[in-house]
Amino acid sequence: MATYVSKSLTEGESLIANPKTSKWALVGPYVIGLGLAPFTFGISLLFILGAHLYRWSTEYAITDKKILNKRGLISRDTDELLMKKVEGVDVRQGIQGRIFGYGDIVFTGTGNQSVVFKMVPNPIELKNKIQAII
Repeated sequence: MATYVSKSLTEGESLIANPKTSKWALVGPYVIGLGLAPFTFGISLLFILGAHLYRWSTEYAITDKKILNKRGLISRDTDELLMKKVEGVDVRQGIQGRIFGYGDIVFTGTGNQSVVFKMVPNPIELKNKIQAII
């Protein structure tokens, strides 16, 4: 099955990175879900399934021409930022992200445009790769 990212590449455009949401980002929903399990099994199952669904239905891509974020399974929400319009690349990591090695990367462009990659593994390494391209 072709992914949204592979379908959206233009002729001559090459994929540089295609990170996936870190599996360690599921720790929080599992802790909450399993903590609620003795009291409300259905709600705890929703926490865990929702986290897996988010991870499965989210695609990130960095090409030589753009930065792309696609979310959604049935409905689709996409953000794209042309590489030549990128003005800043920031990393955000909470305590759990620092411990397990994942974080958010925020790409800011001209005007108010921004694209966020949530909970990607090795965010500082990815940031350095992007800054080398820019």
